[in-house]
Amino acid sequence: MTIELPATPDSVAAARHWLTGVLVGWSLDRSKLVDARLVCSELVTNAIEHGVGDVSCRLVLVDAAHYRLSVIDADAGLPRLRDSGPDEPGGRGLQIVDRLADSWGVAASRNGKAVWAILAA
Repeated sequence: MTIELPATPDSVAAARHWLTGVLVGWSLDRSKLVDARLVCSELVTNAIEHGVGDVSCRLVLVDAAHYRLSVIDADAGLPRLRDSGPDEPGGRGLQIVDRLADSWGVAASRNGKAVWAILAA
């Protein structure tokens, strides 16, 4: 499942809504929705703030117990996990993803990149 979104702040809520609908449609564990929605919000926000162009979100079942959320943009710059201090106003998005996802990473391509997270279903 894939959704294309413009690089606007409203797309963060649209991505969360789409993700929720797909996961509920797949009959996945509803107790996991809060974490999934937060990971989705962080990845889409990062793509909008630091990426280039429109954003694509893709959900794929990996196996019976996991799915992969990928957020794709056209910027080749790769994100990095920062160690933001308590007084810094930002830089915690990937820290949140790192704590909530089973794993995460970046797949670079000639057209940009996909930041992905594997989450428990």
